[in-house]
Amino acid sequence: VTDGLNSVQKAVVTDQSGRNRLVLAGPGSGKTRIIVHRVAYLLRVQHVPASSIIVLTFTRLAALEVKRRLHGLVGNLARAVTVLTYDGMAMRLLGVRFDSKGREQNEREISRQYEKWCEEAAAMLSDSISGGDGDEARERIMSGFRYILVDEYQDISERHYRLVSALAGRKRDDEDKLTILAVGDDDQNIFAYNGSSNDYILRFQEEYGVDSPDFLTFNY
Repeated sequence: VTDGLNSVQKAVVTDQSGRNRLVLAGPGSGKTRIIVHRVAYLLRVQHVPASSIIVLTFTRLAALEVKRRLHGLVGNLARAVTVLTYDGMAMRLLGVRFDSKGREQNEREISRQYEKWCEEAAAMLSDSISGGDGDEARERIMSGFRYILVDEYQDISERHYRLVSALAGRKRDDEDKLTILAVGDDDQNIFAYNGSSNDYILRFQEEYGVDSPDFLTFNY
């Protein structure tokens, strides 16, 4: 599962330290390749259960590409890996879906609904919910998950950042946190109109204890 990787990619893919990592690179440098090969390494080499891995992407097309490439590396093992968009993950956590009956929704209404669901999902998993409901919800939903991998991190918005933070259990005890790998391009922010910002890359380093990102400089 490490064939064709350069030295930086291989170091990230084969890391067994359990620490969080942030990979920054430009277009065409193999960012998604790191995500896919890292998952394959966890499955094939470390024998991590596929059901313990979450991969988040920004678009459905990107999620399908990750699934396709992962299946090419590990075959049917890929089916049990959770690969979703941020919004798709929020919907799964809440057990909701769009109801197409009765009326049509325009693009703006759909976007607002996604925002609402992301906020609700993050709140449901948050430690700040009074009365311990957050702990119970997290234990019920997140039990078994150990790794979270985030693609195209530069396009993240505040609501998505909070969702990832809640999923990763950033504010919880060490033994209950997920190991997180984020991959992004600190010079490319095509969704800036949607509230995305390179500030989230800096926040990631501070809040997830990443002293120095890994940089991919080779362009394929």
